[in-house]
Amino acid sequence: MRRTLTLIAVLLWIAAPATADTVIDAGTLAYVGCSNTDDSVQRGAGPAFVPHYRTGGGSLPRWATDSRGHRAIFEANHTLGDPVWWQLCIRHDEGIGKTYPTHEAMIDEVASWLLPQAGEVWVSPLNLFSTDPPRISDAVFHAEMVAYAVETYGLSVGPVLGPLTDELLRPDGIHPNRHGMTVLGSQLDGFFTPLIGG
Repeated sequence: MRRTLTLIAVLLWIAAPATADTVIDAGTLAYVGCSNTDDSVQRGAGPAFVPHYRTGGGSLPRWATDSRGHRAIFEANHTLGDPVWWQLCIRHDEGIGKTYPTHEAMIDEVASWLLPQAGEVWVSPLNLFSTDPPRISDAVFHAEMVAYAVETYGLSVGPVLGPLTDELLRPDGIHPNRHGMTVLGSQLDGFFTPLIGG
């Protein structure tokens, strides 16, 4: 029942952008995610974030197995104990049955590496789309995985970005164009900048 309520909260974006006891320092927020995460941070994500670094290709199973060396890039840009924004990027059945039996097991693996070195962690689903792309798991599944991470590890619910309409997408129907990047970046800024302490 509790996971269902968390799922509803994610779907409705009930996560408040700021609370009295949540304060971060400017320039300390690192991020874990994929190319859409990278695109969101790159244009207008605001002063909470560390300088931009690349996370392209960083789907959930690739962070779990570290098959593309993303962890070293993250660690080079993150200071022990500083906050993290983790955006879950999940493709249909990617990685299932190879190293991990479920997406929850992939989240467990990433959490076992990430959480010991992070301060507060906000977890978000992949940005929403006005029409779900065929190769990407839908918004409900992403929200279920966010609910799992929140309930299992006590993470905070992060911003739910989007939706990306056709006008905000590149021709591939998945990645934001320059205007879409700016829209997502401004949504990130609106969520995290109010958390910066004075």
